[in-house]
Amino acid sequence: MGPEFVLLPALLMLLAWAVLLWTWRTSLCRHWKEPMLRHPVLIIESDDWGPGPALHGERLTALADTLARHRDKADHPALMTLGLVLAVPDSAAMRAGSLQDYRRLELDDARCAAVLAAMERGATRGVFALQLHGMEHYWPPALLRAARDDASLRSWLLDQEFPAYEDLPPALQSRWVDGAQLPSGTLDADSIGRAVREETKAFQRIFQSAPRVAVPPTFIWTRTVETAWMAAGIEVIITPGRRYTGRDATGQPTGVEASIHNGESAGPMALYLVRDIYFEPLRGHAPAKVLAEARRRFRLARPALLETHRSNFVGSETDFEHSLAQLDTLLADALRDCPDLRFLSPRELARLYRDRPAEWCVHSRWIRLHLWLRRLAALPRLRKLAWLSGLALPAALLWWLSAAPARRAGIPA
Repeated sequence: MGPEFVLLPALLMLLAWAVLLWTWRTSLCRHWKEPMLRHPVLIIESDDWGPGPALHGERLTALADTLARHRDKADHPALMTLGLVLAVPDSAAMRAGSLQDYRRLELDDARCAAVLAAMERGATRGVFALQLHGMEHYWPPALLRAARDDASLRSWLLDQEFPAYEDLPPALQSRWVDGAQLPSGTLDADSIGRAVREETKAFQRIFQSAPRVAVPPTFIWTRTVETAWMAAGIEVIITPGRRYTGRDATGQPTGVEASIHNGESAGPMALYLVRDIYFEPLRGHAPAKVLAEARRRFRLARPALLETHRSNFVGSETDFEHSLAQLDTLLADALRDCPDLRFLSPRELARLYRDRPAEWCVHSRWIRLHLWLRRLAALPRLRKLAWLSGLALPAALLWWLSAAPARRAGIPA
């Protein structure tokens, strides 16, 4: 048997490796560039808080008390972000106008005093971080147009003091598309720019500080929205790890432009963060399962951003007590299982990603190599292709060589 019988398979294997690496080059680079955290970071993100009855203020106060009881290694209290909706329809004014014009009731209206006071107290205590979700949780012209032909939408607009935007059809809950029709329609840049300026100025007026973090309602938004946000001073954009730009004929999110990684630049003024763990107690998301997902993020040197909504905390007393107990259990178990756990706000985390201090971010190439291989191994399709092509063998050797430096640096296995 001549040497060509050995050389040819080796060349074919090297060719297969080269093709695989070239095909996955973008993903490989983005996983390497994504900052790697030395400490586990847990952030609980709660959306949809806005104008509401005094009961919502009481629930927010109880949430703040629960969060304050749990403190991390640096003695920081547990933190929950509040994704704020600044206005709901002013039903009384709209009834008087017979739906001819849209009128709003804003968060600093006297009728919402208890809610606003609870938000501000929680922010002062360091347990709430206030974020912009939107002036409304819908695009008002689209909602008004749809309501003229839909009795249930007219009732929603006119018959309640604080209409619950969670009850709207999903397509209409998307603020940055025209959900009155499906597939959804796009909004023009001028309308988006005016709306962003309006909502950021309202946030400034209500809280005496400009918003720095934005959370797109229903995670459907466009680059045009991002540009307007950054022009208004937004520094952090919360994402689900991809940007959806519309809704299809069935109302489902569509138009994915690209995947998004933690710490990626959205432009000269803002960074992206990824929120990809659900914690909805009323939907059966148990603390043990949520914490298992968080530990997977920690092992990959990523933060765990948990998504929850006010609907878990503003319903019946029984539902509220259940959700609050689940939150309490989650925090207690997280601190027990991860003694080095840290509570940060998204804005603080984004600053760490931007500055990358050695205390917080891994810089050693050997340790970064080990964590990078962990991240790649967590991609099912790439892992399968690596084993089929044999590329897993040199990767395993690099894993073994880099494991010792990672252990010495205290990186959890």
